[in-house]
Amino acid sequence: MEQWLSIGGDNRPQPYCLRTRWYLPLVDAVLNFSVDDLEAIDIEKHFCFKTRKSKARRMKRSTSIRRKAAAAASASLASSAAPAPKRTTSTTRKRTKKQIEEKELPHGLHVSAEVGGRPYMEDAYGHHVTDKALVFGVFDGHGGDVCSNYCAVRVCEEIGAHDALHQSPRKALNEVFSKIDREFCDAEGHSGAGSTATVGILRHCSVAEDFKLHMGFVGDSSAIVIRPDGTYEMLTSNHHGSREDERKRIEKLGGTVTYDKDDDVYRVSGVLAVTRALGDAYLKPYVSSTPETKEITVSPKDVIVVASDGLWDEVHPEDVVRTIRQHGVDAGVKKLVDAAAKVGEDNVCALAVDVGKAVATLFPDKAVEQKQT
Repeated sequence: MEQWLSIGGDNRPQPYCLRTRWYLPLVDAVLNFSVDDLEAIDIEKHFCFKTRKSKARRMKRSTSIRRKAAAAASASLASSAAPAPKRTTSTTRKRTKKQIEEKELPHGLHVSAEVGGRPYMEDAYGHHVTDKALVFGVFDGHGGDVCSNYCAVRVCEEIGAHDALHQSPRKALNEVFSKIDREFCDAEGHSGAGSTATVGILRHCSVAEDFKLHMGFVGDSSAIVIRPDGTYEMLTSNHHGSREDERKRIEKLGGTVTYDKDDDVYRVSGVLAVTRALGDAYLKPYVSSTPETKEITVSPKDVIVVASDGLWDEVHPEDVVRTIRQHGVDAGVKKLVDAAAKVGEDNVCALAVDVGKAVATLFPDKAVEQKQT
């Protein structure tokens, strides 16, 4: 069994923070769970929870500005030779290496992340490999990065170790999301922090002799699968207050969903812009941790892309498809994140899975059989 986030060739289980570049002992030092072999750091120095503004309270740009930003991102991606869109405002950012994370991981995984227009990073990613499955996910934190980093460590690991992983992946997703949500909410001092979670399980189905992808998601970090003919399929649906079914669920529990005219967004209890998430103890039971799930069949020629809303707010899925097909998975993901970060105001994190490479390393015999047929 191989642990995720092996930084610098070290395969120890090390939660890694994109913003601070530290190996963070979050489980041990923050939430009082035991994790061996992690160096201690000054938590107070690197986490200033009280001074951070919640993502749910940040100002959204107007519709016209968002359309211009999306158009600029599309224009940037349309031609690799085209110059990157320039920011003409006084808030032009100087990007450094510390603000960018680009990594080709084992098993066909490719990740790129950038802090974008934010002063710190709240997005996180993780993956976990067993002998029969690949678990991967993207987590977009709000109210600080403590929840997203914690979930990136725990969720993928717990799913990979779940007894029902192969017999009932949906059960594994539901039970792990609920367990991690309780763990985090029961910890003292972090009731205002939460995170989206979009997690995929790639496994071989011995009954149908094909490869299955099981998705579980809460919040608004979306995912698509790109087919070899250039078409794509959405794998998620955003949990926003604009959804009638979500509003009715919350109102049935005695909660409220109000429309924020200034930000053009619906908010749970007038605060949070997503209706499902992990954490957010102060908004329970209205903010649910129960994931929606989806199961599809994938082929070795498919590509799966999971990303935080910092990407999808600026780049249309058709542009994602075109860029991946034109530049390849690794270079394509980097170009997409770079384009979104240049015009957007949010963190951007994208994780792509080259299904062909994943099944070739995880199930080499099955991959050869599929190739022959």
